[in-house]
Formats: sequence, C-alpha cells, structure tokens
Amino acid sequence: MVLFFRWTGALGLMAALQAGPAWAQSVSNDWPMYGYAPSHIASNLAEHTLNDTNAGKLRQHWATSIDGGAITGQAIVAGAIATAGGVKDLAIVGTETGRIAALDAATGTVVWSHDTGFTTPGCGDLPKGQFGISATAIFVRSEGRVYAMGGDGKAYAYAVGTGAVVPGWPVTILPNAAHEHVYGGLNVDNGGLFITTASMCDQNTYHGRVLRVRTASPPAITSVIYTDGTQTSGTTVTHYGSGGGGVWGPGGVAIDLTQSIHPLYIATGNLLHSAKESDFLGDHVAKLTQDMTLLASDFPNVPSGDNDFGSTPVLYQMLSTCPTSFAVINKAGVVDIFSRNAIGSGPTQQIPNHSFVGDVSYDQARRQLIITDLDRIEAWRLATTGCQLVKAWSTPETSGPNGQLGQSISPPSEANRMVYYGNGAGQTFMALQASSGTTLFTATLGGSIYAAPTVTGGQVLVSSWDGKLYAFGL
Repeated sequence: MVLFFRWTGALGLMAALQAGPAWAQSVSNDWPMYGYAPSHIASNLAEHTLNDTNAGKLRQHWATSIDGGAITGQAIVAGAIATAGGVKDLAIVGTETGRIAALDAATGTVVWSHDTGFTTPGCGDLPKGQFGISATAIFVRSEGRVYAMGGDGKAYAYAVGTGAVVPGWPVTILPNAAHEHVYGGLNVDNGGLFITTASMCDQNTYHGRVLRVRTASPPAITSVIYTDGTQTSGTTVTHYGSGGGGVWGPGGVAIDLTQSIHPLYIATGNLLHSAKESDFLGDHVAKLTQDMTLLASDFPNVPSGDNDFGSTPVLYQMLSTCPTSFAVINKAGVVDIFSRNAIGSGPTQQIPNHSFVGDVSYDQARRQLIITDLDRIEAWRLATTGCQLVKAWSTPETSGPNGQLGQSISPPSEANRMVYYGNGAGQTFMALQASSGTTLFTATLGGSIYAAPTVTGGQVLVSSWDGKLYAFGL
C-alpha cells in the first residue's frame, strides 16, 4: 500500500429528536461520524442554511489551533450538548499529536480536551512524522458518549459534555502501536464499536484487521477478522499471516442498516511477503457479519500494477428499481461500483479515476455520486434508462501549490445543493454548486486539506495540516 499521504505523482436546544435508529437520534445540528451516517454518504439533508444562493457570501468565523498538531480526520458535531458553560454545539476533532478536543462550534473556544500521545516511527507520511489521532471519532447521542481512537493505540470513550473518560476505558486495540495505526473513522451499531487497522508507511510488521469492541461494561474486543491469513481462536492469534492487508480508507467500515443483519463493508490494501498481493483478503472488497464472519468478497481488478484500496465503500441506492450498491475508489484507476448483494460477481461498472486515497459522496437529493480525482471533481448520475451511471458535470482542479497536479485532494461532502471539499496540498477550501459544478466560493488556508469538510448548523468545518480547525458560515 502506498501510504495514506505519500505522493506518487445555531446554538440552542432542539425540542424534538429525529426518529431513527439509536445512532441517528439527533438534533438537526449533529454530524455524528465520518461521512455523516453509517453508510458514509457524506450528505446532510438536515442542513437548511447554506445553499447555492448564499454560498458566495461565506466567510471565516474562526480558526482554532488545538495543540499545533496536524489535523487529518474529519471534525464531527454534537448539537445542543449540556456543558459546564451552558448548552453548546460541540465540534470534536483529534490531532496527530494525539489530543482530542471539543470546541464550541459558535466561537472555536476549546471546551474540553484530552491527550492520548503519539508515535514517531521514522515515517514521513504525516507532518513531523507524528502519528496520533488520524481516525474520525463518533458521537452516539443515545449513550452520551464520544468514541475515539487514541495515538497510544487505545480506544477511548468520553462523556460528551465533559470529556471525562468513561470507567473501564480505554481498550487496547494496537498492541504493536509502533508499527500499526488506525486511519479509518469509527462506526457503532448494536452495542459494538468497529475499528479497522493499517500501519505507517507499510512498515513491517503489521496485520490488517477489523475488530468489534463491546461498548457495554466491561468493554472488550469480542471478535476480529484478519485480512492477511492470520488465524485466530476467538480473539487470540494462533498463527500469524504474511502481513499487510491494511484497511486504509478514511471511513473504516460502512454499515448497511437496510439489511436485517446490518452487515459491514470494507476495502483493503495489499499483502506483504505473500505469493500474491491479493491473497486472502488483500486488495479486496468484503462483506462481513458484525461478528466478523466473511459473507462475500472480490478482487475486482487485473493482477498487475497497484490494486490497493485506499477508500471505504459508500453505500447508496439511487432508485428502488436499481440494486443496492456501493462505490469504492481503487488505485488501479477506477471507482468500482458493486451490487451489495452480488459482490462475488465483480463490479457492475468501473468509472475512470486516479485518486490514491479518499471516498466518494452520495448526493441524495439529486441522486448522483460526487467523485474527486487528482485533477477534477465530477458528478455521476443515472442514465436516462437503466441503472448505469453517466457523467453529469466535471470541474477541473489544480490540487497542488502553483497549480501542480498529481496529488490527493479531500473527499467531498454535500448538503443543500452544495458540494464542499479541500484541494489537498493546494490548501484551498472549495464550495461548488451541486447541480452544475460551478465554483461559488474558495478560501486559502494555512495548510494542506485532506479531510472531508463537515457541513451542519449553517457552518462548514475544515480540518487542516497547519493544526487548525476552521469554521466558515454566513
């Protein structure tokens, strides 16, 4: 796997909660996890303030440096939370120096924070070689908790209003934290916290896997599946596999709440020291039960070149007459489209793309996928007939300093007729009209932008490698 960032070329308490499963019981200002929902569609239908008629009037509300560490993960928002200073919307994010912080979303003032540490494994993929909190945290309103992956290889549960660590936590996830790392955002369902592992710069030895952690007391790892052929008895390793097979996508696992068993979907990187990089579950997409039983998998590309997935499956269904599908970016140069119920049959469509890492988003209102590439951002919608996708619009992108191309840009986020993203090393936050791709607003920040923006409560939150979380609004 070419590593995550290695280059190869409103305030106020709401009176009612929205209906839905426990994770979604939220006030309208919540953006509770990576990609907004367990499916990672990155589309917020509850945002009604910012739109394509006023986006040109966006301005910076605040910019807060938490501890100077680069911010790689997406900010989440917990709306209308009781804190010592009153009811506030909290923006919660971690840094690569290992500090997680909750900020007052109105002012950027830090309400609480906690230091979990970081490692410096001699790898340059992240600024200053510091690997702390890369994974996006998750807020579970029904539990009043924030779950986060610390820079010390442990998973934490925090009381959302105070930042107090919940008794019994943290839980060690990475016994070999000097060689393993978690990039993927956390996901929660049915009393389980789901975590994916990878490494820093493919440093040996690491073993890609997906874990379920029981969130009830006492918290503990209850099931695990390795992607590299490692064998287990329960959660105990009996024989290690070849290594590699990390899950690098910024979303971790996607969860399908439309199916009765709520299956998980992952995409993996290559194996190490194996006859083929695609052995076992290397370079695969896979569908799992929540106790880590493999249901289906596929290696979708020709066995040559770089076939890693640095992406997370994004689950969607455009029409009831079309298959339930997911889209995932592969470094072989395509976005693979799969039917969720026929993964083993291979992709139903492959859309040209050359991103190394990142995810697509699904614009629910217009029924189109928003896809960032190295030199453009595009929308793909249903064809006039059938369930194949056709290009709706394409907007050129110069993603590097001085117009340099060939570097990663952030995944997109969508809300209320708008698309938002950051153009990577170009350090620019972009706001586009979702129907046409027309650029309506840009702002240059102080560092690279690789995390998808967060759009809720009339604000857009943007994480930057200059160590600041930025807020834009009207």
